[in-house]
Amino acid sequence: MGNKLGISADGRHITRGGKRIFLLGDTAWLMAHRLTREEVIQYFDDRREKGFNSVLITLIHIGKDNAYGKEAFEGALFEAPRGDEPDGFWSHVDFIVSEAAKRGIYCGLLPAWGSNYAMNGTLNIHNGPEYARFLAKRYATPFVYWVLGGDVRGINAELWDAMGEVFLKEGNGQLITYHPFGRTRSAAWFHDRDWLHFNMYQSGHRRYDQAIMEKSPDNEVSAHWFGEDNWRYAEADIALSRKKPTLDGEPSYEDIPQGLHDGTQPYWTAKDARRFAWWSALAGAAGHIYGQNSVMQMLKPCQKPAFHAKKTWQEGLAAPASAQMRYLKELMEALPPGRAAQEWVVDNGEEHHRVSAYGGEGFAVFYSFLGDLFCVKNAPWRSAVWLNPETGERLLPFTPARGEIIRVTPPEIGHDWVLLLKA
Repeated sequence: MGNKLGISADGRHITRGGKRIFLLGDTAWLMAHRLTREEVIQYFDDRREKGFNSVLITLIHIGKDNAYGKEAFEGALFEAPRGDEPDGFWSHVDFIVSEAAKRGIYCGLLPAWGSNYAMNGTLNIHNGPEYARFLAKRYATPFVYWVLGGDVRGINAELWDAMGEVFLKEGNGQLITYHPFGRTRSAAWFHDRDWLHFNMYQSGHRRYDQAIMEKSPDNEVSAHWFGEDNWRYAEADIALSRKKPTLDGEPSYEDIPQGLHDGTQPYWTAKDARRFAWWSALAGAAGHIYGQNSVMQMLKPCQKPAFHAKKTWQEGLAAPASAQMRYLKELMEALPPGRAAQEWVVDNGEEHHRVSAYGGEGFAVFYSFLGDLFCVKNAPWRSAVWLNPETGERLLPFTPARGEIIRVTPPEIGHDWVLLLKA
């Protein structure tokens, strides 16, 4: 089965060559537009070193040319893709996909940013399927999976269904998912579709108190918005009768303003990025997509920043959380299959005080964002160890206290901690 991505028999996990993996992705939306080949290599070398096995890239996001000024189409967008000229747009995408594959990194290719092109009808039912056919034929490698949507609700269902069916039938068995609008889930529109192999949700960039924002272009208050509780999206998807993996395709990015649009607001930090990753994974997500504000837009000094970014993309590569995501990936891949196990936490807190729990046969994992004292039910557990999710360091193992309920005190209050228990 080689490097081909697939879905586990229980419908909960993503597999590689039939073996369960944790799909850890980075967000590099504008790579195809802004990076040269030398910069592409620099980017992938960094992300491979930090343990990423996936990257999200939009093919057509802010126009139709690349860093060399070469355009993707002969004329109108999504019609008549240009040929294989040197440094041409599609030759450059070929290079990106090839360099990723050399490093064992899967490219989640998004054909076009939906909120830019599907919403205004530029990408439509007439040109979308043929464009998808071109992409499916050109990028039939196992190191590609397809991401439809692009920060957009599923209201263009006819278009997404048509493109999804093309990728399903002509995409060489590649996986397909959908990147939805902020604070929504792909499952809300497409969960029953055969072309949708796994779900994405976008928990977005808002704090608990930012349900309505004066400067935001979208202030729709929805019963399905969970604030910072991104674990609730995973919980909702996993509760559906038809089993499909799910993951957070866009949590709050590191170094982006809380609420996204107002640069006077505090910025999301590495600790916040860790929280969203651990909360989602321990709720049963099959992977996680990390993002950093400057890297996701590949910001260069000569360009106007979006979302109040303060660093270049090269500086953004060094953002702390990007090197900390691997500790989650390595743990989730080392553990046997498990499930969310919140019933093991006694008198759990809410919001930032919540302790996440995940477990299976003979093991349990708990994550405390604030390092609060908490209580868990006894299995009974024979051994325990603390993992520092910031450094990856494991403290010396210890024997848990006996009793029906175990009182747990993390090593440092205010820091986030992971507790590993074995029976």
